Amino acid sequence: MKIKLLKNIMDTNNIVSNENRQKFKKEGIFTVNVLASPGAGKTSILMKIIESIDKEIDIFIIEGDIASDIDTTKIK
Repeated sequence: MKIKLLKNIMDTNNIVSNENRQKFKKEGIFTVNVLASPGAGKTSILMKIIESIDKEIDIFIIEGDIASDIDTTKIK
């Protein structure tokens, strides 16, 4: 049995992410996308980075947890 792929559901995401990469690069903005399972340590790593980085550098974090704001509160 063959399954015909009509459209890659990630096409739009790939287009938008490529546009974002180009914009960030043009503006000299360094970005990191951190993805992992709940409890993997993402927030802990971000906290260590924030504590150790030069205070003159602006840091922005986009929180994607739709279930709670626990990590947002920790980081603030």
